[in-house]
Amino acid sequence: MKDVIHAQIESNGLVLLTIAGDVREDDLAELKSRLSDISGLVADEYRKHDAKVNILIDITDFAGEYHEDALRLMTNFAKQNRLFVGKTASFGGTDKARLAGEVVAGMAERDNIREFDTRKEAEAWLAQ
Repeated sequence: MKDVIHAQIESNGLVLLTIAGDVREDDLAELKSRLSDISGLVADEYRKHDAKVNILIDITDFAGEYHEDALRLMTNFAKQNRLFVGKTASFGGTDKARLAGEVVAGMAERDNIREFDTRKEAEAWLAQ
């Protein structure tokens, strides 16, 4: 897995996740490990500010090709962070990539996840 998922805290307090490339079967162990690390980052930010954090997901360079177990891992990630996250917005990506995000939101039973065309639209919704 060559940096398929990357996380950073932005100056405005958003947790920015960038997903790029494909997620193949041989990438699943690394994806699971990285998602665990990111869950820790989200929980730490929650505790640090004593407030729910918002997540912004950039899927502009995500090819939309993924192993089906990647959806399970992303769903578990969304479920685990439910207590720490106010809203999650993704932007960019192909129709297939956006559909994967909608499936994850549904399977995680999260109604605070939305898909947007642009970063500006996503950030505006997160700021509401």
